[in-house]
Amino acid sequence: AATSVDPFKVINRVKTSIGSGFIIDKDGLILTNSHVVFGSQHIIVTLDNGTKVVGKFVGADPIMDLAVLKISAPPEGLPAISLGDSDAIQVGDQVMVIGNPFGLEQTLTLGIISGINRILPESLLGEKHPLIQTDAAISPGNSGGPLVNRYGEVIGITSSFLYDAQNIGFALPINIAKEVIPQLVKRGRVIRP
Repeated sequence: AATSVDPFKVINRVKTSIGSGFIIDKDGLILTNSHVVFGSQHIIVTLDNGTKVVGKFVGADPIMDLAVLKISAPPEGLPAISLGDSDAIQVGDQVMVIGNPFGLEQTLTLGIISGINRILPESLLGEKHPLIQTDAAISPGNSGGPLVNRYGEVIGITSSFLYDAQNIGFALPINIAKEVIPQLVKRGRVIRP
């Protein structure tokens, strides 16, 4: 859960957003969506076992809707999920979405890859990267969670869904994220020409 305060509002100044994310490094790096945490003053990460820890904002790219957080890790490290190859996916492959839709923790939905290389209309988030389309249910609160293949590897980061449609959700391919994660960790942002 991420909390931000709008100093220009008289009422309803505090805003809380709930999203999902996943640990990508045993030292406590977490990948999520930028729109879940960007501009937040306080981030609380709830781990799989229910433990709540403070998350530190590392970097974000609102254009790709990616953000990296860091939490403290025990000496033995944290369990990190494997990142797969989103270039190897095909329409019809079985996938799962893991996340916290509407704050309902540890929810898993099942579906298939319905399409690849989808470009959403400009009215939807302005996203211009090729996205993975899936019919696995994606709802508010799933943002930033993993799209996982049958082998337990992350192949995408759930990012959006169409309000007017049933079972049409989208995820950013993990190979795109792999390219920018090092920049987010090192510089806090993506450097563009």
